Order: sequence, then structure tokens, then C-alpha cells
Amino acid sequence: MRIFKLFGLGLAAFTVMTGTPYSADSHRFVFVNDTKAALIRLTFRSIDGKGGKTEVLNKHGLGIGKSRVISVPNDGTCKYGVLGEFEQDGGYYDLMDKVDLCGVGRYTLRDR
Repeated sequence: MRIFKLFGLGLAAFTVMTGTPYSADSHRFVFVNDTKAALIRLTFRSIDGKGGKTEVLNKHGLGIGKSRVISVPNDGTCKYGVLGEFEQDGGYYDLMDKVDLCGVGRYTLRDR
């Protein structure tokens, strides 16, 4: 788990729960925004260089306390970096530098 500093929200972290297998075409899981700011952009990028970046919210923000099923195209790898942009400041942050999407059922981004 990687912890990061977020524009006055304090520290936030991902919580990972496993248990839901992924399909061959995409990694699907529930993403929960448990922070004090709405997410307006959420991007996954393969860390082994095989694939490009995938923005998963598709111009539909994820509000405070809300969740959504996310689908990240499977480019043959399980390891991804996660970037996010929050409504309040428009900055783009590295949320996780190495997350394993294979077999994951749920991610929660929360303030600490």
C-alpha cells in the first residue's frame, strides 16, 4: 500500500480486497471513492510498457462516498500505475505506483 499527500485532504491510501477473478479481456473491480473530494479523472497505465494509459471514468466523475465498477483493458499484464485528478484542485496525482489488478474485487481510496 502506498500513502500519498493530497492537497489538504491529509493522507489517503488504497485498500485492496481480493476474491473476484478477472476476465481475459479486462480487469473488472469495484472502485470506491472514500475521500473528501470528487474524482474527475482516474487513469491506469501498464507499468511494464506493454500498453498505454486508460482513463476509466470517461468524463463521469466519481463523487464523495460513491463507487463504480471499473473495467481496465487487459494488455497481458497485471501490474498498473494509477493516476487521479480531484475536482478541488485539478492536479494529477500518482495514487499507486504498482497495483496488481489480477484477481482483485474492490479498491477503496480513502483519507486517513
